Amino acid sequence: MDIKMFECPVCYEVADGAVETTCCHQLFCEKCIRPLTSSCPLCRRTCDYQPNYAIRRIIDTLEVPCEFCNETFVRANMTLHRKTCPCRDDLECRAQGCKFTGQKDVVINHFITEHIDLMINDPVFPAKKAPIGDPRLLRIKQRDGTTIRLGSSGKHYCGGRLMPGHPRCCDGSCGPSNGCNCSACMQLDIDIRKLPVGYYVNREGAIATKSDKTGLIYCGRHTMPHNRHCDGYCGPSDGPQCRACEILQQIKDTEYRLIKWDK
Repeated sequence: MDIKMFECPVCYEVADGAVETTCCHQLFCEKCIRPLTSSCPLCRRTCDYQPNYAIRRIIDTLEVPCEFCNETFVRANMTLHRKTCPCRDDLECRAQGCKFTGQKDVVINHFITEHIDLMINDPVFPAKKAPIGDPRLLRIKQRDGTTIRLGSSGKHYCGGRLMPGHPRCCDGSCGPSNGCNCSACMQLDIDIRKLPVGYYVNREGAIATKSDKTGLIYCGRHTMPHNRHCDGYCGPSDGPQCRACEILQQIKDTEYRLIKWDK
């Protein structure tokens, strides 16, 4: 397949959030065409645009190499992979004022060596959040005294009770090692990962968000290879949800109704 057919004529990259103009039916990145609708960059007519969901889905299945490890992933999974790629070398130390950067293990070792006082005296870091995913940083003490642990799912858990009416996917507890978590622990998941507005972390530790097309939450993972009604992926723009995203959809407006994002 020639990927040039999906190229945006403004930035010359594969269209990100592909939209189609109503004047000449050309594909653009949504962010590229948004400020240019007074005059189409190609036909010069006044134009409007609309999402092309079919093209977006095709683009999501295109394989691209990771810029850090050179492994190939479908575009739908690349954003999540880049956040956790072990070869990524531009991770920043989370200590305020420190400009040290490097790969994950190098940054963690630097943090423990150079900023051990922060771990002891102020592990919550109101200005910059603590790094995640390392066994040596499994426990965080909240200011109210609650001990929060990083579970096997990569999510945070305090062991407290979830809201009444929670789906029967667990025993109603926040963790303690996997599964659903409470609103405060979900807030910590979001803050530490610095997720954009509307993004959550589902009970299996995958980043998920709502599709503009269906209103359903998808994580974009290949979790349903035997489902004959889809291509095996959870979304990412339409189609069936994985079980973890189904549960997140059910509790988003109850358990997580007070979640806030940094803008």
